Amino acid sequence: MNQLGFPLVTLLIAVPFVAGLIVLLAPRHAYGLQRGIASIAAIANVVLAVIGLVSMAPVAGYQFVDSMAWFPAIGLKYAVGLDGINIWMVIIATLVMPLALFAARTQPHDRQRGFYALLMMLSASTIGAFVAIDLLLFYVFFELTLVPTAMLIAMYGVGERKAAAIKFFCLPVCGVNILVGEYRRIGHSDMAADRGVVV
Repeated sequence: MNQLGFPLVTLLIAVPFVAGLIVLLAPRHAYGLQRGIASIAAIANVVLAVIGLVSMAPVAGYQFVDSMAWFPAIGLKYAVGLDGINIWMVIIATLVMPLALFAARTQPHDRQRGFYALLMMLSASTIGAFVAIDLLLFYVFFELTLVPTAMLIAMYGVGERKAAAIKFFCLPVCGVNILVGEYRRIGHSDMAADRGVVV
């Protein structure tokens, strides 16, 4: 357990993810419930991010680290934490979500359940990519961001939205290849170790 006594960083990922699942399971015509769940999760994540910011000590390295082995055979472990750089990315990511929900308040009722669920999934995967300490875990979260984003473009975009979604989904493959090449070069996926931090 980290110095706060509760898994702050894991909650930043889990809150929107669970909220997205609940929205999907909500009754189809319970529009207020769907929006309320998404809004509460978004605001809760802002609060968690602010707690992380004000609780950070002025020292180098990752803080509030949550770490556990997942698939030792391939070197994949769940390791997330905050530092002086990614905390600001998390703050921005959490602040954007309530604004996105407010901007989408005119979304047609019959389409909002999927929209809110995808936004929540996108929030969870984006924050996961920002806070991942393990390189392979970062790869997993990064790939997960592509799915809800592509679906949002394809389902709620305008113009040639399906073509745009396909291009958006396919182009990051080049970046993924670079990431895999870097993993093979350094021989491990622990980004904290490269900074002299033991996780």
